[in-house]
Amino acid sequence: MSEDCVNRRGFVGSATVIGTGLVITRAATAAEEKPQTLTVPLANPDFEDLRKPGGSAELTFEDGTEVLVARVDVDQWAVVSLECTHQKCDIEYDGKKKQFVCPCHNSVFDLEGKPLTGPATKPLKCYQAGTAVVVSTKAK
Repeated sequence: MSEDCVNRRGFVGSATVIGTGLVITRAATAAEEKPQTLTVPLANPDFEDLRKPGGSAELTFEDGTEVLVARVDVDQWAVVSLECTHQKCDIEYDGKKKQFVCPCHNSVFDLEGKPLTGPATKPLKCYQAGTAVVVSTKAK
């Protein structure tokens, strides 16, 4: 066995739970494409804004798809495509109003990506999000 491989006993000995994380799933859009997932360890300082309701963060799937993750409430998440459907500006999350907004032309979207005010008329792509326990395989 190579040094890079970890056997079951070694894994169990070095695995530590580092807290609750967020798992985001991107469904496959073509028959040959596989669904993708992102696991976001909320204990990571890079995701500090996602620890409290009203916070948000930009994330990227392996294929380059960019999303905006918003923590709506303690146990509610909303994940939509980062690009506005009007002219592809990056959207932002308004935690007080619980809406996604485009700062370029003031389009407003609900938590499911549906446009509430234009000029955008098409919805943002929506993604599934759920919580999970994130495990690190690195010993502390």
